[in-house]
Amino acid sequence: MLSFRRGLPPVFKMATKLNMECAIGFNGCVRDGLVLRQDGYLIYPLGSTIVVKDINNNTQSFMQGHSDEVTCLAMSPDGLKVASGQSSKLGYADVIIWDLNEVIANQNRSDDAGELLYRLQLHKGMVRDVAFSPDNRFLATLGGQDDNSLVVWNVDTGDALCGSPAAQDSSHAVEWMSCVDDGSHYELATCGNLHLKKWSLTPSKRKLEGINAKMGKLQRVFKSLTVGPGRESIYAGTETGDVVEFNLDRNGTPILGRMPKDGKKTKNSTAVPGKVGKGAKCMRAVYHPLVQGDTILFVGAGDGSFNVMLDAKNSQELKNLSKVELMGAVTSIALFPAGEREDVMSCFVYTAASNMYKIDIEFLSAQKVDFTVALRGTCHHAAINDIVFPKDCSELFVTCSDNDIRVWNARSRQELIRIQVPNLTCNCVAVTPNGGSILSGWNDGKIRAFYPESGNLKFVITDAHLESCTALAVCNDDDNLPPWRVISGGKDGRVRVWNIHQKSQELVASLKEHSKAVSCVRVTADNLKAVTSSFDGSCLIWSLEKYSRIAAVFAPCNFTSILFHPDESQMLTCGNDGKIVYWDAVSADAIRVLDFEAGSLSCLDIEPDGVVFASGGGDKQVRVCDYDDGAVTHVGIGHSGNIQAVRISPDQQTIVSVGAEGSIFCWTMPEAGATVTE
Repeated sequence: MLSFRRGLPPVFKMATKLNMECAIGFNGCVRDGLVLRQDGYLIYPLGSTIVVKDINNNTQSFMQGHSDEVTCLAMSPDGLKVASGQSSKLGYADVIIWDLNEVIANQNRSDDAGELLYRLQLHKGMVRDVAFSPDNRFLATLGGQDDNSLVVWNVDTGDALCGSPAAQDSSHAVEWMSCVDDGSHYELATCGNLHLKKWSLTPSKRKLEGINAKMGKLQRVFKSLTVGPGRESIYAGTETGDVVEFNLDRNGTPILGRMPKDGKKTKNSTAVPGKVGKGAKCMRAVYHPLVQGDTILFVGAGDGSFNVMLDAKNSQELKNLSKVELMGAVTSIALFPAGEREDVMSCFVYTAASNMYKIDIEFLSAQKVDFTVALRGTCHHAAINDIVFPKDCSELFVTCSDNDIRVWNARSRQELIRIQVPNLTCNCVAVTPNGGSILSGWNDGKIRAFYPESGNLKFVITDAHLESCTALAVCNDDDNLPPWRVISGGKDGRVRVWNIHQKSQELVASLKEHSKAVSCVRVTADNLKAVTSSFDGSCLIWSLEKYSRIAAVFAPCNFTSILFHPDESQMLTCGNDGKIVYWDAVSADAIRVLDFEAGSLSCLDIEPDGVVFASGGGDKQVRVCDYDDGAVTHVGIGHSGNIQAVRISPDQQTIVSVGAEGSIFCWTMPEAGATVTE
């Protein structure tokens, strides 16, 4: 068995690592977090995991070693190494250097030998940015607000070479500029609040010296940074959307070349730069494919526009050539290698709304471009609140989040249907046994049902609950033969039973014994009983014939989930006390208590044979436990936020978990819980 490096409670130390099959989603808030290797491997962060996707074969590999959310990412120019940084609520925030080829070689295996080369620890709180030197020898890392230091590391040994406070105020980005052939001298740049700085590195003397750019009275918060293709200019993007150019004087000091229209010009300013909406989030600079000496800037903006700007050698201004509108703030641009046509450039772009696009830019002339845009990937950009598999169908699953419900193909990992309800949050989702309806509970107190084939609205139960519908369960009825029943729980603590007729919905019973929000509803296979859990510390067993309480269990915690064992003789509960409790389903007596010392638990699911069950919660780990002895057999690490829901596929081959960071992870079911696939 493998033992984990860090961050696990003692009871998990000998647990086997759960194998991650696939990941759905992107962390669109990481600036420049999308990297493309020349042979077609796309690298991006998702929670505390880094995904390496082969875009030619649609396969994935994973880098797993961070204990919290990945905040920055960079690949070495030779494509052999990847560096990533994270945030940390306490203590040091790690920087990890990975061997990319080893990660790809270990695809679909739980063995991660040789992947992690070095774990670098000097920054506190957060790592803001990382960048490799042009000759692959050194790595520059920039700390967050609590740290705000610039450190240069030797990539071959993992040792810190030198460091310095980056500036008096927060710094946001670092880029290498140039190096001499013998590696005796390097130059790099950083930018941040009200400053841009150029640094000189002399490795033999372990010396790092910085000089502030001459900006006159210009005051801007610089959020993004790129170096011109000739390494002679620095382009900085500001929080207000200005793209500012800096040139180097004869002494190597950055001086203002072009500045915002509303700024006061100095003698070094020559013209007005381009401007984009809601901040310049990311930038890339390349040579103009048709005009020698000119520079093209690709700028991603906070208003969702992808902008192409021209820096002509004989012009006195940066010119906006064209732009295309995308969904969400553009935070990363990954350029393709040069293709067969010199007048066409391609790139991957991803946005803060977790949409990934492939954009082809065709240069029709020196100052005219045309775009071809294709959506290549998408996911939820907010917390995913629930997930459900249709009965006896492992090829599809349904998730819900802010504004929408999505239906996914579990095999191809592609979104099939998106059902949008703007400005509302879907708290829970359920599918009728024959798959004829998708039911959902929303924070406006309504229950909405949709057709799964088209996503069109089927019916709405208005005012199903006073504040918010927080839990749903469908009785084992055929929705083609109405009436059929739905049980809902609300933030008001009420449990309500509904009869769904062909053209109407009828309230059958309203049960009010919970004093706080209902967190989960389950129904027995014979439709005779239901059980509900609540944040008031109680779980109630109800008769669906008399619509009255049969039994109750109480504990000093907020119950977050409950389920029946497949034979319905026992129940499992979890709550914010981190305990999983076995209960007798008839007498409601406690049988066993499992305390994992793992903080709050949010979700449970058990496979149909009742051999193993899965759980997740605030410790960001998916745990697989043997039902009979209660031991944790496998642990999956990848989420960076609370695990909101976990489900085992009907064929018992896959565990799917969804998190507050908006990610979907699919895990291989351990052999003890998996059935033999025929």
